[in-house]
Amino acid sequence: MLRRIAQHYVGVKTGSERKHRIMAEVRDKGYKISFDVLYYAKQTTPDRIRREIGEKESEYINQYLPILNTQIPHEGDFHSFTNAYHDAREIVAFILS
Repeated sequence: MLRRIAQHYVGVKTGSERKHRIMAEVRDKGYKISFDVLYYAKQTTPDRIRREIGEKESEYINQYLPILNTQIPHEGDFHSFTNAYHDAREIVAFILS
């Protein structure tokens, strides 16, 4: 999980993805950016942990449809996605409102 959280922090710093550039813009306007762990894996081997976390992340994304997620995992197959497009200006305006 720490690696996954670190990926997001690095993404915000480098602007490697559109969602990270949006988060950096919001941060630069004085808003705090943080990430929370919502789930701890119960499995004990790295491969099983990755699968369990992937399934749980897919479940949460489908349940809550976070505005910055542009890849929506298919139910039951977290390796395949439907792409969703959101206008960056609208997202920033929504977050800052």
